[in-house]
Amino acid sequence: MTTPNRTSSGFTLVEVIVVVIILGVLAGVAIQNVGRIADDTRVEQTRVELERLAIGAAGDAARELPGEVVSYGYVGDVGALPGSVNDLITNPGGYATWNGPYVTAEINERGNDPITDPWGATYILSGTTVRSTGNGSPIVRHIASSSDALLINRVTGQLSDLDGSPPGEIMIDSLTATITIPNGSGGTTTRSSSINRGGSFVFDSIPVGRHLMRVIDNSIDDTLQRTVTIGPASEIVTDWRFSRNWIVDTGSTGGSGGASGMEMVVSSDTVWSSSPHNENFTVWMQNGASDTLTITSITVEWDAPTAYYGQITWNGTTVFNEDGSPRGVSATSYPISPPASPPGELIQLQVRDFRANNTSGGGSKQDVSGASVTITLSDGSGLSFVL
Repeated sequence: MTTPNRTSSGFTLVEVIVVVIILGVLAGVAIQNVGRIADDTRVEQTRVELERLAIGAAGDAARELPGEVVSYGYVGDVGALPGSVNDLITNPGGYATWNGPYVTAEINERGNDPITDPWGATYILSGTTVRSTGNGSPIVRHIASSSDALLINRVTGQLSDLDGSPPGEIMIDSLTATITIPNGSGGTTTRSSSINRGGSFVFDSIPVGRHLMRVIDNSIDDTLQRTVTIGPASEIVTDWRFSRNWIVDTGSTGGSGGASGMEMVVSSDTVWSSSPHNENFTVWMQNGASDTLTITSITVEWDAPTAYYGQITWNGTTVFNEDGSPRGVSATSYPISPPASPPGELIQLQVRDFRANNTSGGGSKQDVSGASVTITLSDGSGLSFVL
């Protein structure tokens, strides 16, 4: 009698169940990993899109290079923050200065839809932030540190003539500075600033962007102009110089020297600044004598404040330069070379960099506005005036 062979090469039910369970676990892990990778990809894509939306709103000052024209986006063109991401792709109200679209569909792979995130939620632009909410946890990109950084900037200017002299009382009524900026609602506005006798002027509350500035001399219908670039949270200092001198030789204009010596040009004394302090002054003199004067020394004296100057120049020639300590002291005489001054010659005297201490650095700058000044020359001429 033959005994049947019961050996089988198949799997038992238990083994099949175990394999199915293992495969299920592996599939679950794989699906989770695929989902996580997909989410990570969406997050990175979102960050890229938020970056580009932020640049569309206010540009990217960090990318500015010498000689490169930088766009400051919607804010630079309109002068206000966009109300929503829609303002970056569609003109919000027929604005003449709007130069968009500032973002395009190229920022993503979802067709003509640059304002929704990878999960289908519309990006939210509010104030100086733009964010995605489609992932459940907001992803935020800051456009700027504050709205003031984009909208409340300052431009200052310093104006002089060919020889570097500020306008003084003689010229200030003829001079105007202007800047043209977007007005925040689709147009532009031109703001004016008076120029003080020291040549300084200032514009506040200026938005980021590239703006046209002008300095106008109405006395001869002459205009200087340039485009200035204003970045976020900035104070821009601009220097301006006309290609002529304010004061021309028109003969005696009066002064303390009379016909026998140096005369002060009326109202030509002015304080001026290379900083927020009026720490320098300029005065013009003219040889009112009929002959050449020999001026071999000069003494500058003032009543207050207690201060020490760093430099004296006589028609651009250095008479005194402290080069450390000590600095110039009131009522101290210094030699002038060359000493000759022909009849009718105009002399520009500048005394610069008044400081609080007679030390190498000099301490804080001293404002000499209102000081009573006496200048004594070796020929006996004397000029007295109040700054």
